[in-house]
Amino acid sequence: AFSGFRKDPTVTGIAAGIAGHFDHYMIKNYGIPKDMDIKADPDPWRIPRLIKSVLVENGVKDSQISIELDEMKAVNQTLNMARDGDLVLLLLGYAGLQVIDEFMREYKNRRQ
Repeated sequence: AFSGFRKDPTVTGIAAGIAGHFDHYMIKNYGIPKDMDIKADPDPWRIPRLIKSVLVENGVKDSQISIELDEMKAVNQTLNMARDGDLVLLLLGYAGLQVIDEFMREYKNRRQ
């Protein structure tokens, strides 16, 4: 997951570096916080498509890649894919800790 204000070489370099190290990749494009004076990429799909293309070029199968632009949906889908013993790495960007804490409490209650 990368913000649209990251330079493409940064995105492609990191995407190439993580290729082949995970069973599944959930890709989303972070929004930019309102308090940052940075213009968002007008195409929210550009960075996720770029990441996906680099992953595929580096041997990741298309079936191992999902794109979900909504951060909470991406987290939910990722956690629902996880099985006992899986390691789940969430790069949540600028999402507030309170929102993530609430989401994790709700998720835990559903899993019980």
